[in-house]
Amino acid sequence: MQHHDPMVAMICPEKVGDKMNRLFHNKYMTADGKWSTDFDHKATCRQDKVEILEYCKKVYPDKDINNIVESNHYVKIGNWCKLGRTKCKSPGRWVKPYRCLGKSKCILRNKLTITRFWMRMPLLTLTTIDIDSGSFPI
Repeated sequence: MQHHDPMVAMICPEKVGDKMNRLFHNKYMTADGKWSTDFDHKATCRQDKVEILEYCKKVYPDKDINNIVESNHYVKIGNWCKLGRTKCKSPGRWVKPYRCLGKSKCILRNKLTITRFWMRMPLLTLTTIDIDSGSFPI
């Protein structure tokens, strides 16, 4: 089974007016790489970064989520559900999802190695630092 990063996607209304008629349920990436709808009535547009982080923590409770990063690329996701509806037939929409980031595996192993590249013509020097040693020759 292929690994898929935890991600969330949402559509935020652009126009002023009847906002409730234009709200959609958020989506999140499942472990098998498919976008799933979150039917919680509060799972709608979040524009504040802290709220998006809290939303990531909600949909991925088994992961230690501590950061988010907005994608650099748009992704087309289909079948968005309007708030309060369970039939999801809307056309695909281009959105920038957020990656929900947790602690890296190397930190969980209690070991961190930083690799630093120095480019000097015509040589490439590679320096590796073991954080646990307490010596930082940078």
